[in-house]
Amino acid sequence: MPHYRNANDRWAGVCRRLGLGYIDPRQDVDSVFASLRQTRVLIAEAMHGAIVADALGIPWIPVRTAGKGVMEFKWRDWCESLDLTYAPHQLPPLFPTSRNRAAGAIRSAVAAARLFQISRTAAPQLSDEKIRAQRFEQLYTRLWRLKRDVERERLQLTLPA
Repeated sequence: MPHYRNANDRWAGVCRRLGLGYIDPRQDVDSVFASLRQTRVLIAEAMHGAIVADALGIPWIPVRTAGKGVMEFKWRDWCESLDLTYAPHQLPPLFPTSRNRAAGAIRSAVAAARLFQISRTAAPQLSDEKIRAQRFEQLYTRLWRLKRDVERERLQLTLPA
């Protein structure tokens, strides 16, 4: 699952040739969730894909390209909140089009070889079940407080002065 800015048909083709599923983060939410539910291990450049995978208990492997969009400090912050380490595996960027067809084919072949290597040798990550449960509890508590505060504010706005 690439970052949405790096998603393109070339990556989809590389994954198809390797026999890997490809989740396009630009798809609608229901399609992305359906694809994630069928995933055994997610190779993710998209941080939100890794977050959802982890929340669903799906192991994930972080990757990055030299492409646009990946903000390392956000990854590190999220990973640290789950006692995980952000150590992404490097992939070459694949651009949607290339003026030089041969160079594009070589770049795709290099990307495929690297992605294959990562898929076979990289250790997937998954947050500890207890930590994940604590984070869910924190989320539910904060959502409940937000709902309560919004309802109080709404009530105050409707009361006559």
